[in-house]
Amino acid sequence: MNSLLACPQWPLLPRAFAFAFLSFFLLLSIASTQAVAAPVDVRIVDAVTAAAMPGAEIQAYEVTAAGARVWLAKQTSNSIGVATFQLEGLGAGRSYQFDLRPFLQSVRSDVVSQPGEVLIRAGKLQVRLVDGRDGSAFANQSVFLL
Repeated sequence: MNSLLACPQWPLLPRAFAFAFLSFFLLLSIASTQAVAAPVDVRIVDAVTAAAMPGAEIQAYEVTAAGARVWLAKQTSNSIGVATFQLEGLGAGRSYQFDLRPFLQSVRSDVVSQPGEVLIRAGKLQVRLVDGRDGSAFANQSVFLL
C-alpha cells in the first residue's frame, strides 16, 4: 500500500481518468443531438391508369416553421417510379415537400414529417386524338393544351 502512495504517477491517474470520463460523455451528447437521416420513398404513378412513372424528375424541399421552402435535392424516379431521399430530422420536427413536372404541369406532395412512402398521382386528363377525316386514332402523338 505504501508503494502505491509513493508512486509519482498516482496523483495524475485520477485527473486523467476524470478527463477521459468527461470527454466520453461530451462526445456522446454531441453525437446524440445530431439529426439522423431517414428514408422517404417518393412513388410517382399516373393518376388515371395507376401505372408507375419512371424517369420523373423529383425536387425535394424542406418546409421551414415559417412556411418557406428551401430546395434540398433532385432525383429521378427509377424503373418502378420510385426515388428514395435520405432526409435529416424526419420524425423530429422537420418537414419536407416534393415537386415534379411530369406533363408540363407542377404537382406538389403534401407536407411530410415522418419517414415512409409518399404517393404522388400525376396527370388527370385522358385525351384521345382522332383523325377528323375518318375517326381513326392517332398513335404516338403529343398533345399540348394551352
